[in-house]
Amino acid sequence: MKTMQIEEQARIRGAEEKITELRCFWDSFQKIMVERENVLKFEEVEKGMRAEEELALLKGFCPGDACGAIAAKAKQEQWGVLFEDPSEEDSVPTLLRNPRWVEMIKPVFGIINVLPGYREVDISPVFLIFFSVFFGILIGDAAYGSVFLILTLIFHNKLKHKVKDAAPFILMYVLSAATITWGALTGTFLGTVLLGAKLKPVVGWLTESKNVQLLCFTIGAAHLILAHLWRCVRRWPGSGAWAELGWVWILGVSFGLVRSMIVLGQADMAVILNALKMMVPGVALVIYDIARGPKGQIPVGIALLLFSIISAFTDIVSYVRLFAVGLAGTAVADAFNQMALSAGFNNIVSGTITALILVVGHAFNIVLCGFGVLVHGLRLNVLEFSGHLGLEWAGFKYEPFKKIKQS
Repeated sequence: MKTMQIEEQARIRGAEEKITELRCFWDSFQKIMVERENVLKFEEVEKGMRAEEELALLKGFCPGDACGAIAAKAKQEQWGVLFEDPSEEDSVPTLLRNPRWVEMIKPVFGIINVLPGYREVDISPVFLIFFSVFFGILIGDAAYGSVFLILTLIFHNKLKHKVKDAAPFILMYVLSAATITWGALTGTFLGTVLLGAKLKPVVGWLTESKNVQLLCFTIGAAHLILAHLWRCVRRWPGSGAWAELGWVWILGVSFGLVRSMIVLGQADMAVILNALKMMVPGVALVIYDIARGPKGQIPVGIALLLFSIISAFTDIVSYVRLFAVGLAGTAVADAFNQMALSAGFNNIVSGTITALILVVGHAFNIVLCGFGVLVHGLRLNVLEFSGHLGLEWAGFKYEPFKKIKQS
């Protein structure tokens, strides 16, 4: 085994030497790769165009505000050009354009690889606002937010001349600020046992579990009601608008039922029956809209309505994950704090062990909290909110035919 190890190390050294020799060709290699990629893209487009003798036809998509430039170029080169709006049968790519303060959310869409369809609504502003709130609550620790902020500052300063798009850094500044704010509001700094015990929360009301649960349910109800109001505005005054108002009513009553059953502990039949009575106006609006549709679909629509009402209730309840995951993060932090305090700072050895437990433990917890954000923070936007809005994320990225330049 030792002989094999020596042989492998010699091979590694040889490979490293070879890489060092070839490093001088790196720039030329990149240049050739860009050139070949341009040739490949050109040939793909050429094979896809229609041609008849000397006449060739290219068809594609372009943003509406680019039509003028294309028309001017066509006149200069004596091309024939025809602009048409996409038909219902066309599979149209999506090009998102938002104000600068919203553009920072694009890296998140890139990570999860989702885009709204061409005919779907762009929820980027709402996604950014609620994702920031969810991130702050799920991480929930001012110290962790400070770590994110410091690391972002360091990497932004080192890479600002190499990275053209600063959106990821700006997004992390916002998310760090949201985390620090929530940690200050709840008095959470490296958990609640170590330093958090010496810090007074800005809002003492948030130290009670029931109050935080109520806040999470309130955020959830507002999030889902916003989806149906948005959908109502888009449909008004056509088909489905009244049903969306009915769902706003149903969600409002469902929030009251969630508050009574989970927060106040009033889970008796009288409360449930009273909530069902209060839902009648909203249900009537939904049924009225169903009745305006094809007659053959009315029985199915009414049958599915019951399941949709149950789903609306459970969707509001699902926002308790903000409280549960945030509480779990604090509990893990405090568990490591207790382990560290049990070791103490009595001598150099115990002090080193304590410091190691704190650093490794809290680093591990930050990673866990990060996974919590990826799973739960994104889910509430991409599934719950988007589902109530009717957004299917059926889009694909707009990638125009262009010459790639070496960066």
